[in-house]
Parts: sequence; structure tokens; C-alpha cells
Amino acid sequence: LSSMIERELELQYSSVETAINTFLTDLAEVQRRVQSCQDQFVHHRQELADKTRRCALDSQQTIKLDIGGTLFMTTSSTLLSERDTFFWAMLHSGNWKPDAQDGSYFVDRSAETFGYLLDYLRTGKLVSSEELQPSHKQIQLESDFDFYQVKWPTNAQPTVLLKF
Repeated sequence: LSSMIERELELQYSSVETAINTFLTDLAEVQRRVQSCQDQFVHHRQELADKTRRCALDSQQTIKLDIGGTLFMTTSSTLLSERDTFFWAMLHSGNWKPDAQDGSYFVDRSAETFGYLLDYLRTGKLVSSEELQPSHKQIQLESDFDFYQVKWPTNAQPTVLLKF
């Protein structure tokens, strides 16, 4: 009976020892994977920090815009002051290249009210409706906000157009 108990204990001990070894092997693999993820995280964090530094240095870069033949000067920080706009997409895509001769970025739009939109991006304030008389100027400005995907200010009154 004693030898049977010893044998049973040896089998259980061997089974526990196997389970512990399997656990330790699995644990080592998990530790390796965690270390790999940490290394990737550190690498990506460093890349992001480098990009952030470059963007901060570029934020005061002067940009020349040719809007329908009229030149406007501004900074990249002004054009990028709101996310998810035409300017944000174009400047971040890397596909919008300045003209080789004069270094301007061309946009085939009317320049009539573009200065108002640019001032809004600079200051966060829209000109008064009196400055936008006649009403076709306000309609053009609203069209510019829509085209450039800049959110119309919540405190500004949009022009109501009636269609017959």
C-alpha cells in the first residue's frame, strides 16, 4: 500500500512539475511579447515626439496662397488652426505641392471673401454682417467655409436662401 501511495504521489508530483514547467515557458513567452510591445511603444512614442517637434518648428512657416489669382500670405499654424479642414488634409497629405516658380499653393476659387475666412482662422472671430454687404458677399463667404470645410461659427447667422 505504501509503494502504491508513493507511486501515486510521484505521478502527481511529476504532473505538477510538468504543469509548472509549461507555465514558466508560457510566462517567458508572455514576458517576451510584453517586452516587444514596450519596445514598439517606445519607438512610436519617439517618432511622435520627433514629428511634434518638426511640426512645432514648421508651425510658423510662411505659406503663400494663390486663391484664384490673388496672393495671400499666412502661416501654416493659421491654416492648421482647425482640424479636418481642406487645409489640414492638403498640407498633411504631402500631395499638395507649391508652384515651382513662385512657391505659392494654388486654389481655383474666388478670392472675394477668402480674406475674411483667413482672418477667422487667425482670430476665431468672423467679421460683422455689415462688412459683408451686399448679401452676395455673405453667401460667397458661407460657400468658402463649406468648400474649405471650416465649421461655420455658431454665433454667426447664416444667410437664408429661398429657392422657387
